[in-house]
This record gives sequence, C-alpha cells and structure tokens, in this order.
Amino acid sequence: LTLPSSGAAQSITLSLGSIDAGVLRIDDLRLDLADLRGGPADLSIARLVVAEREWRKVTARCERIDLTREGIRCDKGEIAVPAEGSRRKPLLIPLRFNWRSATGTFDAAIEPAAGEIWRVSRVRSGGVDTVRLFLDRADVGRLQPLLPALKAWQFGGTVSGETSIERG
Repeated sequence: LTLPSSGAAQSITLSLGSIDAGVLRIDDLRLDLADLRGGPADLSIARLVVAEREWRKVTARCERIDLTREGIRCDKGEIAVPAEGSRRKPLLIPLRFNWRSATGTFDAAIEPAAGEIWRVSRVRSGGVDTVRLFLDRADVGRLQPLLPALKAWQFGGTVSGETSIERG
C-alpha cells in the first residue's frame, strides 16, 4: 500500500478482491475515501459470507477511517446488511475493523445489540493462518440463521466463548 506524502487533500478509491478469514469472507470490497488524511469513508461489498449465510450488496460507513502504509483501520462505523425481502430497511449494525497489509492480519467486530459482540480475526504467522471467532453475550436467535445445523434445535439465551482454527 503506497500513499502520497503531499499534505493536500486527495481522494482515493481502493478495491480489494477478497478477504477470507474462515467464518468471514468478503468479496469485491470497494473503499471510497474523500480525504487521505482521514475522515468519513464509504465501503461497498459485493458479497459478504458469514458462516453459512450470504448477503449481496452490503454497504458500510466509517465516521473516520485511517488509511496508512500499514493498512486500514475503522474504529467507529456502521454496516448496512440487506434485510430479507426487498421492501424492508437494511439492518444497521455498529462495526469496527483493522486490516494490516504487510501481515494480512484482519480483525473485525460487530455489535448486533448493546453489549453483544461478535469478533473474527485472522493472523498469519510462519505460514500458518489462525482464524479466531469470539462471541460475547451473542443472542442464539441471531446465530441460528448463520448455522443451518442449529435450525432444528429449539433453544434460546446467549452464548459466550472463543474458538480458533489453524490451517497451513
């Protein structure tokens, strides 16, 4: 990632083919940033896959995005996930993420409800990829549509925990 050193405001559009973090896959990510020195940014995702659920034409907005030689960071954003049925408004979910270009490290978290956190990260080290999924007070009702194997089960409540997968 190479950025100009000029102090003048410059805009940029950045396109990434895909990010694969195991339970999270992003295809055709486009980032539009009006000022390289930071500020608001708009993102569009042609295809977003979380576990076994897929959405198309997902958008997000970061209040302030940091685009540096090291990567891209958004500490306060919102993702608009299309609702089922074309007439319903998209679901707006708080979002934060950090992508490090040199290492391929990726970390993203959403907060579907107050106090409920879903976080996925991918770390590459020594030729091994480690993907971690962390859930804190995740509503089981929101998890069931992502995992078809859970559809037959009738249970509720919340789940907290962490799991990781290594490959390579």
